[in-house]
Amino acid sequence: MIKQMVFLEFFGAFITLLGVWLTARGKTSGWLAGIGGAAIYTYICFHSKLYAESTLQAIYAGMGFYGWLAWKNTQNTSFQVKTISTLTFSLNLLIWLLLTMFTGIVLEKYADTDLPYTDAFLAAAGLVLTWQMAKRYLECWTGWMVVNLLSVIVFLFRHLYISALLYFILAILAWYGHKQWKKLFESP
Repeated sequence: MIKQMVFLEFFGAFITLLGVWLTARGKTSGWLAGIGGAAIYTYICFHSKLYAESTLQAIYAGMGFYGWLAWKNTQNTSFQVKTISTLTFSLNLLIWLLLTMFTGIVLEKYADTDLPYTDAFLAAAGLVLTWQMAKRYLECWTGWMVVNLLSVIVFLFRHLYISALLYFILAILAWYGHKQWKKLFESP
């Protein structure tokens, strides 16, 4: 079982990295790779008792289809990066906080996890940031840098060292994605 989990972690990490790298380059296929990585990590996180993260990964897979369709439908137009309005940012922050509180309460009461609010905080942030990415908001990459670095700590705590390394690399890829999308936003 341990060898299978290590293999799944390596494979899931590879597919996830590929997906983020392609997405950072504005490639629609990045969403498809992301769906595969999310499916694998749904299982890994559930097995590690990170229930909100597992649920988040399953939702990522579903949102991956939304992102893929949203980007696919605009494939023949130029890749337009936008900045988020103050109102949209404020609504996203409110949704994030409400999801964190609700999910944390549910996990604390019904799950056998010792990280209910941390797990909920990262899961809620991931949902909001994935939606922002599908909408091509430049600021999503800054959020991903922070969330991925916090996730490194959680995965180290759970002794998922490959996943911790993955999320560290994802933080670097988020920096790369921000840099790439900022160029696109600033170009006429």
